[in-house]
Amino acid sequence: MKTGISAIAGLGLSVFCLLLCFLALGCCQQGAPASECRELLSPDNLDGWRMTRQYTGARPWVFENDAFRATAWPGNWVIYEQPFADFELVCEFLFEHAQGGIVLRGADEGRPWRSGYELDIDWADKPTHGHIHFPVLPKTPSGRARFEAGKWHIVKVRAVGKHFQVWLDGEEVFEFTDSTFRWGHIILEGEAAGVRYRNLRVRPIGPAKPTGARLR
Repeated sequence: MKTGISAIAGLGLSVFCLLLCFLALGCCQQGAPASECRELLSPDNLDGWRMTRQYTGARPWVFENDAFRATAWPGNWVIYEQPFADFELVCEFLFEHAQGGIVLRGADEGRPWRSGYELDIDWADKPTHGHIHFPVLPKTPSGRARFEAGKWHIVKVRAVGKHFQVWLDGEEVFEFTDSTFRWGHIILEGEAAGVRYRNLRVRPIGPAKPTGARLR
């Protein structure tokens, strides 16, 4: 058990992290009833996730210590069954040893990172910092949105039509327009010792069920 100054410091850090979390998750509290904000990573709704078709035989992901992670090497991908069109997404991630990623408006076909907009989580300069970027579409600059490895961070995405905004730890780092994909699924990339995810929440904007063609 921590005592004295170390206990106070630990408590202060916990409170600070909790405050950041509440601020980032504000997208689920503004402009929509709480019921519209959907928690996608909890013990109660993990059945909404499954392996993508090309990885159906891989070792399953696990939910432990309030976080979702892969257990296999090399890496694989899991997809959330419900599709989304326009939405706000907030997720915490922990990057320590190996890469991960969040695909927006993706599909269970071909290579997951090309089926939608992949927000890649990878090394920027070993062994201290990672970065997030979109390596395929729209090819955002590498190394600009950096973060310290080994700590939990918060990413927020707002996707409305062809307009996208991305925040990292409360700071807007990307804004772009792209009309390739109109709707799709959320897909997570992981591998053993790779990125861990927690508190992934989505608030749909507009109709809950996407309609029309997925590709423009």
